Amino acid sequence: MALKPKLDSDTLVIADHNKALAMGGSSAGNTPALTTKPKTCCWNARSSARCPLPAARAVMACTPMPLTAMSAASIPALQYKALERATRLLIDLCGGEAGPVIDVTSKENLPTRATITLRRSKLDRLIGHHIDDAQVTDILQRLGCEVTVGEGEWQAVAPSWRFDMEIEEDLVEEVARVYGYNNIPDEPVQAGLIMGTHREADLSLKRVKTLLNDKGYQEVITYSFVDPKVQQLIHAGEEALILPSPISSEMSAMRLSLWTGPAGHRGLQPEPSAEPGAHL
Repeated sequence: MALKPKLDSDTLVIADHNKALAMGGSSAGNTPALTTKPKTCCWNARSSARCPLPAARAVMACTPMPLTAMSAASIPALQYKALERATRLLIDLCGGEAGPVIDVTSKENLPTRATITLRRSKLDRLIGHHIDDAQVTDILQRLGCEVTVGEGEWQAVAPSWRFDMEIEEDLVEEVARVYGYNNIPDEPVQAGLIMGTHREADLSLKRVKTLLNDKGYQEVITYSFVDPKVQQLIHAGEEALILPSPISSEMSAMRLSLWTGPAGHRGLQPEPSAEPGAHL
């Protein structure tokens, strides 16, 4: 079944003087195929911008197979090499003469090669192993990077065919992969326990409270509102804040200190003959 893509003003096509022959970035189209008696053959090598496959499929309204190439990255630096190689094979097998190359390039739309700085400190920290500087430089160059060695760092320009090299961690991963994961020694995780310093002369508040409890003291928790009469016995002449609507008259004044609460508690003992308690 022939494909009938829906083209719009943003669609890139390969066309002759009469009609569109193919879609940019797609392998669809049988019009430019060779016949049994060709006289002139035109090679076409192009580099198109990447297009998300779902978007391309929605626009073209056709099956995904011929549009797979639209979602893949193309390498702008390989067109001349591909043309020369294909032309050489054709001439060697069939004879003929090669014509001129017609080059139409939009340089402002060409993808830029990433320039990445790889720091020695970052490399050692992530790998956990020291690789010699010369070996790191050799690995980066073998990957196709243009390498400039600096003080404790490397500046690498990613090759045109490595679209996945964008950040420093990408270079660390590549160096470790080429160096060999099996050549990186296994180091046990350092999990030493650091004992805290403690002097017997240093006593925490909790230990002081426990000591008082051991001596017979009982902790007393009292309210912030107290009896104003009891408070006047301790804070004579001092004015306290009186609540306009207290719960009771014994809790109608804001306490001026912590002494008022225990004093009121001692006065509430039911039996005067009871043994006095020690309060904390």
